[in-house]
Amino acid sequence: EGVKSIMESAFAGEKYLEKITLPDSIEFVGDGAFAYTPLTSLNIPKKMGEITGSIFTGSAIKQFNVDSRNPYYKSYNGDIYSKDMKELVVAAPGKFSEPGYNFVIPQKVKTINESAFYCTKIENIKIPSNVTDVEKMAFAGCHNLSEVIVENGVRRFYDSVFLACSALKVVHLPASVDYIGFYTFGYNYSVDLDALRQMLDAQGLSSVGLNEYNYESYAELLGYSGDAFLSCVPDPEFKLYAPVNSVGHQYAQNFDIAYQKASVISKVVNKDSAMQISWSYSDNVFYTILYRKADAGSYHEIARFHEGETSYVDENISSNVLYTYSIKTVYMDGAENWDKAGISCCYVSPTKLRTIKITNKGVQL
Repeated sequence: EGVKSIMESAFAGEKYLEKITLPDSIEFVGDGAFAYTPLTSLNIPKKMGEITGSIFTGSAIKQFNVDSRNPYYKSYNGDIYSKDMKELVVAAPGKFSEPGYNFVIPQKVKTINESAFYCTKIENIKIPSNVTDVEKMAFAGCHNLSEVIVENGVRRFYDSVFLACSALKVVHLPASVDYIGFYTFGYNYSVDLDALRQMLDAQGLSSVGLNEYNYESYAELLGYSGDAFLSCVPDPEFKLYAPVNSVGHQYAQNFDIAYQKASVISKVVNKDSAMQISWSYSDNVFYTILYRKADAGSYHEIARFHEGETSYVDENISSNVLYTYSIKTVYMDGAENWDKAGISCCYVSPTKLRTIKITNKGVQL
């Protein structure tokens, strides 16, 4: 009791730290304090604030329990959220050690906070339309992350959100995105081993065995952190799909990222006894596939089109059902892009007048 803070990296790498009790007096915990520890659960005391995912990088924590008296945070499904559930603060990193674990972002969440998923083993994520902002480094260093679905409605991605997500080769951005920060999509870290080797040689220090996995220990011999020899470089295998002239398109041009003009669902509306679906035109298209799902069901193919088609009327529908339509584009070079987010619309059949009776009291239906 009486301890108010735990310093940066205080317990980092302690391989026998399986349990710890934080006193109620704790107000601050530094970055990396519990990084790479075997802790599987942690109680967050009532005064603790300024929580980010980088505190728990690489730990085995599957369950956070936030003291109900904490005025800033609460726990939900073992993860940490703001008290009002509008911010996803930290996803318990140990959950993603289970292959195929599916993380669902709650409907109340508006912001994914800085480093919320930092360096976890997450494999896929759907960022729903209720989220407007994804803060910096939110998914940085997630090397297993290979699929990201961004729904229409998401607006801002800040710096380095997906930096060093080496398995992520495709992202489809909707037109709603109006801000993208530096190194957000399609960038990985690169270690300048040549510069480090030259500096070691100049100081008469051996560089034998130096490689991209142990460079930090060699950098420390010179009094530097490993970060001093890191740079951000574009991933030549990454491709960004976005509507033409969108913020996503501009980002690709500014940061030397491969870009493909994307076909995306642009409008879904009730029309008479059917649904009218429209999508944007894309270049070099071999064919497109239109998918539909009802309510929370799965997508099913409903039609295929050759180049040039940009609309379809779906008559095989039922009233008071929420339909979501999405489109997959197959390009001439064999590449594919599937806008899985799509657009949803509830079909309501038009009211039909059965009988009109005119009396001296007016019109009766």
